[in-house]
Amino acid sequence: MDMNSQFHRKASRSHRFGIHIVLSVFCFAISLAAQQPAPEMPMHAKYEDGAEFRWLNKKVLDSRVLDSMEDLANWSFAGAGEMTLTDVHARDGRHSLRIRSTTDIAQVEGAGEWEDLVATRKFSGEDWSRYNRISLWVYPDVIGRRSG
Repeated sequence: MDMNSQFHRKASRSHRFGIHIVLSVFCFAISLAAQQPAPEMPMHAKYEDGAEFRWLNKKVLDSRVLDSMEDLANWSFAGAGEMTLTDVHARDGRHSLRIRSTTDIAQVEGAGEWEDLVATRKFSGEDWSRYNRISLWVYPDVIGRRSG
Protein backbone atom coordinates (compact mmCIF):
# COMPACT_ATOMS: atom_id res chain seq x y z
CA MET A 1 0.00 0.00 0.00
CA ASP A 2 1.43 3.36 -0.86
CA MET A 3 1.77 6.23 1.59
CA ASN A 4 -0.73 8.43 -0.17
CA SER A 5 -3.66 5.96 0.08
CA GLN A 6 -2.82 5.19 3.74
CA PHE A 7 -2.93 8.91 4.50
CA HIS A 8 -6.34 9.30 2.78
CA ARG A 9 -7.78 6.29 4.61
CA LYS A 10 -6.64 7.65 8.02
CA ALA A 11 -7.90 11.15 7.16
CA SER A 12 -11.27 9.75 6.10
CA ARG A 13 -11.60 7.78 9.35
CA SER A 14 -10.68 10.80 11.48
CA HIS A 15 -13.10 12.99 9.50
CA ARG A 16 -15.96 10.50 10.12
CA PHE A 17 -14.96 10.29 13.79
CA GLY A 18 -15.00 14.11 14.06
CA ILE A 19 -18.48 14.32 12.53
CA HIS A 20 -19.66 11.58 14.90
CA ILE A 21 -18.34 13.54 17.91
CA VAL A 22 -19.96 16.79 16.75
CA LEU A 23 -23.33 15.08 16.17
CA SER A 24 -23.14 13.33 19.56
CA VAL A 25 -22.46 16.61 21.37
CA PHE A 26 -25.29 18.31 19.46
CA CYS A 27 -27.79 15.53 20.31
CA PHE A 28 -26.69 15.58 23.95
CA ALA A 29 -27.26 19.37 24.14
CA ILE A 30 -30.72 19.03 22.60
CA SER A 31 -31.67 16.27 25.03
CA LEU A 32 -30.61 18.48 27.97
CA ALA A 33 -32.73 21.36 26.65
CA ALA A 34 -35.71 19.02 26.26
CA GLN A 35 -35.41 17.99 29.90
CA GLN A 36 -36.25 21.45 31.25
CA PRO A 37 -39.03 21.33 33.84
CA ALA A 38 -42.55 21.69 32.44
CA PRO A 39 -44.29 25.01 33.18
CA GLU A 40 -46.70 25.07 36.08
CA MET A 41 -50.15 23.99 34.90
CA PRO A 42 -52.53 25.45 34.23
CA MET A 43 -50.50 28.27 32.76
CA HIS A 44 -51.83 31.72 33.63
CA ALA A 45 -52.08 34.32 30.90
CA LYS A 46 -50.44 37.67 31.48
CA TYR A 47 -53.05 40.31 30.61
CA GLU A 48 -50.29 42.73 29.57
CA ASP A 49 -49.17 40.28 26.86
CA GLY A 50 -52.63 39.93 25.29
CA ALA A 51 -54.35 41.52 22.33
CA GLU A 52 -57.08 43.15 24.45
CA PHE A 53 -54.47 45.02 26.50
CA ARG A 54 -52.78 46.28 23.30
CA TRP A 55 -56.10 47.30 21.75
CA LEU A 56 -57.30 49.18 24.83
CA ASN A 57 -53.97 50.98 25.19
CA LYS A 58 -53.58 51.85 21.51
CA LYS A 59 -53.26 55.59 20.93
CA VAL A 60 -56.49 57.09 19.55
CA LEU A 61 -55.64 59.34 16.60
CA ASP A 62 -59.07 60.96 16.33
CA SER A 63 -62.57 60.39 17.68
CA ARG A 64 -66.19 60.98 16.68
CA VAL A 65 -69.62 59.48 17.30
CA LEU A 66 -70.66 57.26 14.38
CA ASP A 67 -74.37 57.50 15.10
CA SER A 68 -76.21 59.35 17.88
CA MET A 69 -79.07 56.83 17.45
CA GLU A 70 -81.82 59.43 17.27
CA ASP A 71 -83.43 57.73 14.24
CA LEU A 72 -83.11 54.58 12.12
CA ALA A 73 -82.91 56.38 8.75
CA ASN A 74 -79.49 54.94 7.84
CA TRP A 75 -80.10 51.46 9.24
CA SER A 76 -81.49 48.27 7.73
CA PHE A 77 -82.25 44.94 9.42
CA ALA A 78 -82.68 41.30 8.40
CA GLY A 79 -83.45 38.18 10.42
CA ALA A 80 -85.99 36.66 12.79
CA GLY A 81 -86.16 39.60 15.14
CA GLU A 82 -86.73 43.30 15.44
CA MET A 83 -84.64 46.45 15.45
CA THR A 84 -85.80 49.43 17.53
CA LEU A 85 -84.46 52.42 19.41
CA THR A 86 -84.42 52.29 23.21
CA ASP A 87 -83.22 54.51 26.02
CA VAL A 88 -81.60 51.51 27.76
CA HIS A 89 -77.77 51.52 27.50
CA ALA A 90 -77.69 54.92 25.69
CA ARG A 91 -74.11 56.25 25.43
CA ASP A 92 -73.73 59.58 23.61
CA GLY A 93 -77.33 60.40 22.82
CA ARG A 94 -80.80 59.69 24.16
CA HIS A 95 -81.12 56.29 22.49
CA SER A 96 -79.31 53.09 21.58
CA LEU A 97 -80.04 50.50 18.94
CA ARG A 98 -81.85 47.39 20.16
CA ILE A 99 -81.80 44.20 18.11
CA ARG A 100 -83.98 41.57 19.66
CA SER A 101 -84.45 38.00 18.53
CA THR A 102 -88.07 36.89 18.36
CA THR A 103 -87.06 33.24 18.22
CA ASP A 104 -86.45 31.10 21.30
CA ILE A 105 -82.98 29.55 20.97
CA ALA A 106 -84.32 26.16 22.04
CA GLN A 107 -86.89 26.15 19.22
CA VAL A 108 -84.81 27.07 16.14
CA GLU A 109 -85.33 23.94 14.04
CA GLY A 110 -84.55 21.90 17.17
CA ALA A 111 -80.83 22.65 16.77
CA GLY A 112 -80.55 25.06 19.69
CA GLU A 113 -78.68 27.59 17.53
CA TRP A 114 -79.36 31.23 16.76
CA GLU A 115 -80.48 32.46 13.41
CA ASP A 116 -78.60 35.40 11.94
CA LEU A 117 -79.74 38.87 12.97
CA VAL A 118 -78.05 41.47 10.77
CA ALA A 119 -78.16 45.23 11.31
CA THR A 120 -76.42 47.38 8.70
CA ARG A 121 -75.53 51.07 9.02
CA LYS A 122 -75.00 52.93 5.73
CA PHE A 123 -72.26 55.56 5.53
CA SER A 124 -72.26 57.46 2.25
CA GLY A 125 -68.70 57.98 1.00
CA GLU A 126 -67.15 59.16 4.27
CA ASP A 127 -63.37 59.33 4.56
CA TRP A 128 -62.26 57.52 7.73
CA SER A 129 -58.52 57.58 6.97
CA ARG A 130 -57.69 59.76 10.00
CA TYR A 131 -59.12 57.13 12.39
CA ASN A 132 -57.19 54.08 13.55
CA ARG A 133 -59.86 52.15 15.48
CA ILE A 134 -63.60 51.69 15.92
CA SER A 135 -65.48 50.98 19.13
CA LEU A 136 -68.96 49.53 19.62
CA TRP A 137 -70.91 48.58 22.72
CA VAL A 138 -72.99 45.41 22.37
CA TYR A 139 -75.52 44.10 24.91
CA PRO A 140 -77.14 40.82 23.71
CA ASP A 141 -80.84 40.23 24.34
CA VAL A 142 -81.84 36.80 22.98
CA ILE A 143 -84.96 34.90 24.09
CA GLY A 144 -83.98 31.61 25.71
CA ARG A 145 -80.40 32.69 26.34
CA ARG A 146 -79.09 34.08 29.64
CA SER A 147 -77.57 37.57 29.28
CA GLY A 148 -74.19 38.55 30.68
